[in-house]
Amino acid sequence: MTANIDPINRAAPGGAAPAGQPSGAGSGQFAAALQKAQQSQGVADAVIPPSPPAELAGHIAAAARAWEALSAAGQHVSFTETPDGRVSINLHDEEGSGEPLSGSSLFDLIEREGAE
Repeated sequence: MTANIDPINRAAPGGAAPAGQPSGAGSGQFAAALQKAQQSQGVADAVIPPSPPAELAGHIAAAARAWEALSAAGQHVSFTETPDGRVSINLHDEEGSGEPLSGSSLFDLIEREGAE
């Protein structure tokens, strides 16, 4: 499932269940596995707020501006999981050509594009 990173439209993408309410989590083998995983990680009773903390608002707004600036320039960022479970970050142009980005390069890009 793709994470929703749109700070304006907080609806889950593609009709996905909202965070904290997995589809089909009410019964069956999936629910039992989910509950076991949550308990083993100590998060079964954790309260997840419905929105990010206020102190992150400026960062979220900068990321949204960067996203819009990249889109206007015909570029987009994609995140994929590699076979070894790591996250790969790529910057693509309109033709689909891409270049890998490190995590720090992504934050530099957000800072540069989001400040304009």
